[in-house]
Amino acid sequence: MKKLFATLALLAILALPSMAAAQATTTGTVVLGWTCPTDVSITGYNILWGTASGKESTAVAVQGNGTATGTVTGLAIPGTYYFVVEAVNATGASVPSNEVSVSFSAVPAAPTNLKVISQAASAH
Repeated sequence: MKKLFATLALLAILALPSMAAAQATTTGTVVLGWTCPTDVSITGYNILWGTASGKESTAVAVQGNGTATGTVTGLAIPGTYYFVVEAVNATGASVPSNEVSVSFSAVPAAPTNLKVISQAASAH
């Protein structure tokens, strides 16, 4: 019973990171940034993502205390994705950070039927 209370106490102390930014690329990749808690017990972070707000479940692990960025790849275009990050230590994970979202738009189709409409010769 003492060990259970000690574990719960450690989880309660672990501060949560604050999500600061999400940058989408045109290749289905998102680079995320956050503010790291000042807790020496942190061993890394979990980036959780999903396609519905509040339903993040797919995890990408980021190793290292003080690491303030992470990358998620392989996202389908078009699509909207939601992200949170958790701080992790030997006891477990913090509560999730604030949520951020990114939307990918499909690249437009290429123009077709290019033709010359007029031309002018210059006099020399």
